[in-house]
Amino acid sequence: MVFEYWDELMPKADAISTPEKRIALFEARFANKNPDQSLCWILIGDQQVGFICYRFLSERRSATIEDLYVAPHARRRRTAATAVRRVLADLDRLGVEQIDLNVRRDNPVALRFWESIGFSIALYRLRAYRDPERGEMLRGALSSDQSK
Repeated sequence: MVFEYWDELMPKADAISTPEKRIALFEARFANKNPDQSLCWILIGDQQVGFICYRFLSERRSATIEDLYVAPHARRRRTAATAVRRVLADLDRLGVEQIDLNVRRDNPVALRFWESIGFSIALYRLRAYRDPERGEMLRGALSSDQSK
């Protein structure tokens, strides 16, 4: 399911271009080896239909939602909203005052979803990809903008 998520989100990303890179990405982001990180499966009945991954930073009383995915067949049923509300309740119990997350600019559906939950844009993070040999900016700010 994690690989389906990355294939949908960033199909051209170098991080998933080979089986070895896919496994390394999974181990780094989703293997629950960090005690501050939580990976929660989203279930309908006993079927896994998605996941939400977040990191709790106790010293800052903050959290970062790193990933949220619901399989296409389980979307538009308030599945993700219900899962996020459960995570928010858990974070409330931990005393979390600030929750951050990133939304890619090429995912307006995700932006609308998070805004419907109560999140607002707090900053803009700008990025540039450059060709150092030519000293020129490349088109676009996402790795998937770049044609190889």
